[in-house]
Amino acid sequence: MKLATQLSQLNTIHQWWQPRERVLVAVSTGMDSMVLLDLLQQLPDGPQIVVAHVNHQLREQSQVEEEFLTHYCQQRQLPLVVATWSKNEHPVAGVEEAARQFRYHFFEDQMKQQNITKVLTAHHQGDQVETVLMHLTRGGQLAELTGMADRRPLGEGQLLRPLLTFSKAELRNYAVEQHLTWYEDETNQQLEFTRNRYRNELIPQLEEENPQAAEHIANYANQLAASLTALSSLLRPLLNQAILKQSNQRIELDLVKLRETMPAQTTIWVTELLISWLHLTNVNQRLVQELTNVVEKKSGKYVQLNLPSGWLAIRNYDRLVLEREKQINGQENQQTKELVVELNQWYLGTNHSHYGIFSRPNIVGATKLGNLSLQASDFPLIVRPVQSGDVIAVKGGHQKVTRTLINRKIPKPKRKQVQVLVNQQQEILAVVGVQVAYQEQSNGDNYGLFEKQIDFEGEKVNG
Repeated sequence: MKLATQLSQLNTIHQWWQPRERVLVAVSTGMDSMVLLDLLQQLPDGPQIVVAHVNHQLREQSQVEEEFLTHYCQQRQLPLVVATWSKNEHPVAGVEEAARQFRYHFFEDQMKQQNITKVLTAHHQGDQVETVLMHLTRGGQLAELTGMADRRPLGEGQLLRPLLTFSKAELRNYAVEQHLTWYEDETNQQLEFTRNRYRNELIPQLEEENPQAAEHIANYANQLAASLTALSSLLRPLLNQAILKQSNQRIELDLVKLRETMPAQTTIWVTELLISWLHLTNVNQRLVQELTNVVEKKSGKYVQLNLPSGWLAIRNYDRLVLEREKQINGQENQQTKELVVELNQWYLGTNHSHYGIFSRPNIVGATKLGNLSLQASDFPLIVRPVQSGDVIAVKGGHQKVTRTLINRKIPKPKRKQVQVLVNQQQEILAVVGVQVAYQEQSNGDNYGLFEKQIDFEGEKVNG
């Protein structure tokens, strides 16, 4: 069966593009991308092509390749966009990754400018095998051994890899039969690049043992991807049963329920939480094990683990809470920024502590710093850093917050981290973790400001 026919059938199955849909096609002038470009033009139901090329200025023939592709596109009336990665932007080290970042930033920019939602690249089975072997050697999560997906998000659109099932030999045979012109990149032979060592040394050795080694590795990756997809679909309803509360920023889970329904291997569903629920990337075994330790901690005492992308994992007896640090005006909740404080929720404070304003008179395991009498006009409450001139009400008058910190013997380096709780009238209601403002009369509803220390018990729980 001809490659163009196979590609058309694959598109019918995967729905990568619709007939005549405008797509961006990444073309380097190497054999793989020239085959992809030619195949797309042969399809009766093919997309409308906009060619994207990056002149990396890494080789003397880079300019020759750009000129060739310009002439090629002019002959076939194909739109062409070109970006040049000037030499003065090249880093001393890490050129391979820097070039990749430049390339994909260019693709994203062009997607916006051209109003295109899909970028096609010519990654093939050989590239897939290299990726799997590199991940296998580097170590990480099992899902990484599935290699590259045929589609993934890119900017506000998608990156598509329609040639992943085709071998390098199939592409070469097609290029020769169709008398295509392409350029060999001599840097592909340079062994200082990691991928080149796998391509030129390791994989040929494996193929000496078995000429079909690359195909077998790719098949294993596909089987693993299917198995992990099935496992995720089985775990999802079990995790859903354990949800106590859920929002975009917070998930509260019942650990008792999870222990009853989940596999004994905690790491399996912990990994599912991190990857499929929180959508974290670069999840490594260390992070999985740290969260597993928090979940399996026998004492059940309050403990917190910082996760990537601003997520927190909080274990409090039989509750596991995954929450993203609160934001205001799109900014992350950090001690140097303002934060809207809601009632009956814990917030990350200083000195390994959490604070919160609760309607309950007492909370087990927490210290009540003082009472707050709040009226509707006080809300929303804000926590912010201490500012010059801040004063807090004390019995008999007011006192500068800086003096309060000195009187309370707060070490000077830590004073910069201290925050204050203020109402909408900008009156300081408390110095968080230090002192509640004096209120002579109680004209509103009563709340308590509580603080809870994080119990690390000598463990390091910082992702």
